[in-house]
Amino acid sequence: MKSLEDENSQLSEKLFSVDKLKTADSAVRFYTGFPNFDTRMDVYSYLLPKLQHITYWRGSDTIVGTENVSDKSRSSKPGPKGKLSLLEFVLVLIRLKVGLFLNDLADRFGISMVQSSKIFTTWINFLYHELPLLFPFPSRAKIDKSMPSEFESYPTTRI
Repeated sequence: MKSLEDENSQLSEKLFSVDKLKTADSAVRFYTGFPNFDTRMDVYSYLLPKLQHITYWRGSDTIVGTENVSDKSRSSKPGPKGKLSLLEFVLVLIRLKVGLFLNDLADRFGISMVQSSKIFTTWINFLYHELPLLFPFPSRAKIDKSMPSEFESYPTTRI
């Protein structure tokens, strides 16, 4: 029995674990793209107050965000509010950085495929609205001014 417990422990250490994303900077970099746990937590802490009024995505009629909610969205029954967690943030970062399928993420996080899809869609819409505040995209004029001369024949290049 002891031998099997030791083998199980060794195999468990080799598997993906969310706990690894708290202790190993190499795992944090690989799975999330952040250089370390503290940086990821700083970004999450910045986003946390804005998460309190978020509604989970429930289909194409649901609008995610804190502003500009349409009359159609107001009249429909809202989904769960303000429950977005750090684990959900990590799930989204892993999908963006590593490209894992939602089925795989659902298995790793112990949730349903439908829930992983709702989480991902909700967070992507939320981040679309919030990240420009963290990383503002330069104006067209600034891009044109700093564009290398090799790109003159490509006037629509933005990035």
